[in-house]
Amino acid sequence: MASQSSTRQLGRNRRAWLWVAICLIVAGLSVLVAVGLRQSPAPGIVSGCPASQASIESDQLPPMPGGGPVYPLWAGLDGAAYYVGTSIDVTWVARADYSDRTLVSGRRLDGPGRLGFGDSRYPMVALELQPNAPGSLIVAGWQSLSSQPIVVSDAGCYELTIAARSTTETIVFEARPSAEATRLLRSRRLVPARNGPADCAASASKVSTDFLGPVLGEGPVYLGGLGQSGIQVGWTSSGAALPGRAFWVASPRDLGPLLLREADGGHALRFADRQRDQLLPIHSYVTSPGQPLGWRQFVSAIYFTAPGCMTIQIDGLTTRTLITLLVEH
Repeated sequence: MASQSSTRQLGRNRRAWLWVAICLIVAGLSVLVAVGLRQSPAPGIVSGCPASQASIESDQLPPMPGGGPVYPLWAGLDGAAYYVGTSIDVTWVARADYSDRTLVSGRRLDGPGRLGFGDSRYPMVALELQPNAPGSLIVAGWQSLSSQPIVVSDAGCYELTIAARSTTETIVFEARPSAEATRLLRSRRLVPARNGPADCAASASKVSTDFLGPVLGEGPVYLGGLGQSGIQVGWTSSGAALPGRAFWVASPRDLGPLLLREADGGHALRFADRQRDQLLPIHSYVTSPGQPLGWRQFVSAIYFTAPGCMTIQIDGLTTRTLITLLVEH
């Protein structure tokens, strides 16, 4: 009898230990599932950030992400939009005949964080866009709906929802700090200079603007504050050049940042603080009366070692401008 009782007790103990083991396994699987859910990306994200494709809708504007009819114009490349501080400079545009009131909202997809609009200290959770405002034409056939910036918490993957009366469009993009854009520009190679006699003779101003007068170059970046084909520079008695004052003007085709360098790695000129290059940022604080929407303007100095014909290379994220100018006594 004692043996039978001992056998039954042993069986009960084994069943109890089996249940304990099963419970531990279930609890362990629950923890793994919970951790996996917390670490898994947001819905729609398989790996990385599935940024919306950009397309060229106008030869006067940069490639724009999304399918429209409302697009954000920003400094961006390959699905990325570059921010300064926590703000992405944006001009919201639509075709000139667009007339729907539109509401823009957004969220972060790959983790905690926020997306807002306007003041980075007190961002709005949504942005209302009003079409057909007076003076809203940005380029031929396109209107500006607003220039309120996007505010992000930090680098990451974000989604915009653009809702109008008849359409709703989503745009996914990756927010990156502007320092990454600067490093990219500095990695671009220098091209051969165009400073032969024929090049200098052909460098006469191509564009006349209402707000700066004649400017030099074929765009999308131009050099103002000049004569018809060159820049007048003062020279000291020792033959050293005094700095020339230059107005750099960028059309909406390039939204920055921009890197100025002498083509071919030459030594004939220097930029601000006598450096061999100069970065023009995304945001400009300089305007002139009559300056059109979307254009940016920067004022700086250029230093020359000698008179002559020289080429300035200006690299943007999606553009390259070469400006050949004649420096004269």
